[in-house]
Amino acid sequence: MDKLKKYIYELVADRKLSAKEATAYITSLQKASEAKSDDIAIIGIAGRFPKANTVQQFWENIRFGRECLDDFPVHRKEDGQALFSDRSFAHKRFKKAGYLDEISFFDPDMFRISPKEALSMEPYQRIMLELAYETMLNAGYETREIIGSKTGVFIGKDHVTGIEYRHYVSPDIFSLTGSWPGILASRISYVYNLKGPSIVFDTSCSSGLVGVHFACESLRRNECEMAFVGGISGLFYFPPVKEDGSLDQVESAEEKIRAFDKEATGTVWGEGGGGLLLKPLSRALADNDVIYAVIKGSGINNNGLSKGITAPNGEAQEALLKSVWKQAQINPETIRYIEAHGTGTVLGDSIELQSIINAFQAFTSKKQFCGVGSVKTNIGHLVGASGIVSLIKAVMMLRHGEIPPSLHFQSPSPYMDLTNSAVFVNDALTKWEQQDQPVRIGINSFGFSGTNCHVLLEEPPKAVRQASRGQDSYLLVLSARSEQKLQELAKQYQQFLLANRDVHLGDLCFTASASRHHYAHRATIVFDSYEDLLVKVNELKTANRVSAWTANPAIRYQRHEVVPDNKQTVEAWEIRERAKKSLDRQANEAIKEWIGKTSDQRLIWEQVAPLYIQGATIDWGMLYCGGRKLALPGNILERQKFWPAGAQPKKAEADFLYQVAWKEEALPATDSEQQTACDTVLL
Repeated sequence: MDKLKKYIYELVADRKLSAKEATAYITSLQKASEAKSDDIAIIGIAGRFPKANTVQQFWENIRFGRECLDDFPVHRKEDGQALFSDRSFAHKRFKKAGYLDEISFFDPDMFRISPKEALSMEPYQRIMLELAYETMLNAGYETREIIGSKTGVFIGKDHVTGIEYRHYVSPDIFSLTGSWPGILASRISYVYNLKGPSIVFDTSCSSGLVGVHFACESLRRNECEMAFVGGISGLFYFPPVKEDGSLDQVESAEEKIRAFDKEATGTVWGEGGGGLLLKPLSRALADNDVIYAVIKGSGINNNGLSKGITAPNGEAQEALLKSVWKQAQINPETIRYIEAHGTGTVLGDSIELQSIINAFQAFTSKKQFCGVGSVKTNIGHLVGASGIVSLIKAVMMLRHGEIPPSLHFQSPSPYMDLTNSAVFVNDALTKWEQQDQPVRIGINSFGFSGTNCHVLLEEPPKAVRQASRGQDSYLLVLSARSEQKLQELAKQYQQFLLANRDVHLGDLCFTASASRHHYAHRATIVFDSYEDLLVKVNELKTANRVSAWTANPAIRYQRHEVVPDNKQTVEAWEIRERAKKSLDRQANEAIKEWIGKTSDQRLIWEQVAPLYIQGATIDWGMLYCGGRKLALPGNILERQKFWPAGAQPKKAEADFLYQVAWKEEALPATDSEQQTACDTVLL
């Protein structure tokens, strides 16, 4: 480190490096040296939850203590009846649960998937693809920066529910690949040409968090440079029937989760999923990534022999916590909160809390310093996705500096003494108290399978960048695949700006230009302040037709489409391939010239804007240097409904297809598309 500093100072003395550049290099080196090599940064998050289609909606729900358990959505019941048209559900009573609003919509074009294949894919494959895309966007990465990279994919999913869909679609090669468990992760690797490990984990309830643990280990072994980790619960294609008594011993009779409470009667199920993008902390700092939280340590073990194959083992849980704390080399007294597994079962919750109490007692006699809670009281038990959702809750707690309430807690279970322990149940919205140590949170995920997992989070290092200063003009570029989606994107930017009034405007423009894919419908906004941008984004959002925009010269819009050189007649919005290459070259040569001639930023932006909307591919690196990625909105998905209508079960045919695939026999082709796909798989 000292030798590098000396070398940088010598470059400054020889006038080969400016003082400003030297300061930036030394700051980056210091950040990297401060980052422990084993620490992993969470740089992107996304999710779908009961009564929340975004992480922000999810946070608002749990922050305000909302219970998101409800009856099965009516429109989904109609979809379910189409699948199960051979059964009668007219007089059945259905269970309350944490249901997703919808599971049937998808944007196949975004992932280069044909409509026929999209229909044959299990909904959980579609949702996980979209979550991967949204997570990467949230991290400030668009597809061109991900494609071909050494990124790993680690997915947790239980396989108890959500496996019936294939019996109601045509039994072809697409229904095989669309429901095969291992392809859940590999489809993401395939779509983005990712070169890292690609694995699906099923350890029942702990599946998602187990994926996080193995992703961290893979990053430390340099098997991948980034890792997408996802978790998704089994989806209900039709609501579970109340009369089914197979899980009466663990389900709540009152359909309410009372984690840690003496009146607890059991759990309630939920649907949903989440995604995280991970990267070694040292690299995330060097790359100026968004850093939501730092993973200080993680671990897994198994119950081994217990009172029953599904019974929890307090000694194993206690040993796991102690192991992770020692691995992370932290003082357990600095752990401010533990997001517990907390399913609402009297036995399971009591054993879990006692294991936490015992683990703390091995290190400290301090009392009542660590809160505990369970997000399952809000949204239900998401089984294989539950650990990922708990982790996302913890990340948002660090981001917002608050602890949401754990619901329905009145009196603690009589099987434990909380008063004389290190922990208390956090049943009210509270803020973190300021302390000298960074805030740390533990996340438990204990599986029905006996596989336990624990992850320890720490708040991220403070960002160096402050609110925008010293720049008098900016250029924001927006693009989408249609005029309507462009206006929807403008609406999302408006919402982002209202929620982030201190945003660094230079970083915002850098991310929107250098870290986004650019589509055919393009708009530019030249502005000089936060208030100016907010007004102009609103103008773009509320215009009757963006294509007819003439009201404000600082806002430009144009559609373009690249067509072959041999096309005879070219429409007003079309540009031939040769002309497009020429436009790209001219645009970037002109930008170099403008930068060399003037320091008037507005003049440069006003020259770049018309070239961009005509379709030019801009080298944004010439215009931005050292920008920091932000979690900005990205391309709006063009989602359509994919659901078999009035389908009859084709189980026997589907099972036959699986047998044929294993034997590598030739499948009868119904069309050339199926034959090509089949040949590819069987080879």
